[in-house]
Amino acid sequence: MPRQKVSQKLVFDTAEQISKDIGLAALNLKHIADRLNIKPPSLYKHIKNIEQISDELALRGYTGIIGKVQEVTVGVSGEIALLEFARAYRKFATMNPSLYEAMQPTHVNRITDIQARADQLLNIIFKILQPFKLKNNKIHAVRALRSYIDGFVRIEILGGFGMDENVDASFDYGIRLWLKGIQAK
Repeated sequence: MPRQKVSQKLVFDTAEQISKDIGLAALNLKHIADRLNIKPPSLYKHIKNIEQISDELALRGYTGIIGKVQEVTVGVSGEIALLEFARAYRKFATMNPSLYEAMQPTHVNRITDIQARADQLLNIIFKILQPFKLKNNKIHAVRALRSYIDGFVRIEILGGFGMDENVDASFDYGIRLWLKGIQAK
């Protein structure tokens, strides 16, 4: 295979594709170099280290998920906005498991751009929750919501929902249970 002109973008695109193929945890510089038909040391002309690649994948994940949740929550509020947000978040995560994994704090060096995108996503959630007047429980509510969605997504990605019941209906049921919980006085 002839060599192609390698750029930083091509390295990142290749890393994203490999992580889709084999998973983020298995991604390494040798895989990327082999796919690009170059020697691993040549990658350092374009990147600093594997952590820079993880950061870029996290940025791509945040950019993608933010775009999807913004798209579905424009012009809606309350329970509808919450359900649309949760569904879009879940769909992005299950369709892009390696980018979703890269977004998780254990994989992120928390460079300024990543932290800004993480804050942007968090602010979207806070805005969606405004109509529910959570006062002092806002952080607890957001943590509970994120925990539910993340747990559901991880089980789904691993193929853990083997029963015949509709998985979408189960997800919505859980979101509605969470909503009833925050509305209980």
